[in-house]
Amino acid sequence: MENIYKITDLVLMRAGATSLSEIAYYGVPAVLVPYPFAKDNHQFYNARYFLEKGAAVLGFQDDREGLLDTVLDLLKSGKDLLKMSAKAEKIFGRNVNEKIIRMLKKEVIDVR
Repeated sequence: MENIYKITDLVLMRAGATSLSEIAYYGVPAVLVPYPFAKDNHQFYNARYFLEKGAAVLGFQDDREGLLDTVLDLLKSGKDLLKMSAKAEKIFGRNVNEKIIRMLKKEVIDVR
């Protein structure tokens, strides 16, 4: 997946936490379509976070024509995609692996 994310201009996807962490890490802008039946509507809130950060736009599965228009408009506007990409990267930052390792080490030390 790493190579695919590196050459991807835009993704159209659900708003699950793991997928969102991947696009944030690789700086891939997204059109997010939250799964409407997710427990406690958590995918909507995940998507809203990315929307507020400027890294994604929100779409809804019942609006297929609107989704298509949104995707096409974004693909035509390279400048918007570049801005969204930069904002996606800032969500976790480029040193996210080091941050996670530090957090895990701290947890292990605190537990002992």
